[in-house]
Amino acid sequence: MKLQTSGVLGTSYAIAKLAPKRGFDKKQKKSFYYFYEVGTKIKANGISKDNKLYIDNLLNIIVGNPSTKTTDKEYYRVTEVRKNHNQTY
Repeated sequence: MKLQTSGVLGTSYAIAKLAPKRGFDKKQKKSFYYFYEVGTKIKANGISKDNKLYIDNLLNIIVGNPSTKTTDKEYYRVTEVRKNHNQTY
């Protein structure tokens, strides 16, 4: 899976694995997927329950924030999803 980060130009960013667990955030009233944040050396940040990508059905996008975000303007938007053939993690 590739993400585009927030910013003027954005940056392509790969997520090693999208967690198979999906949830529903009652506060935001949106479904989400947990993701593993590969952009940190701290394991607790990488596997944080705050790493969520929300499904926006109105805009047809999947977008979310890493647990390590430093501003409200920092977010990820999914730009590409590929199946891993014969890969296990």
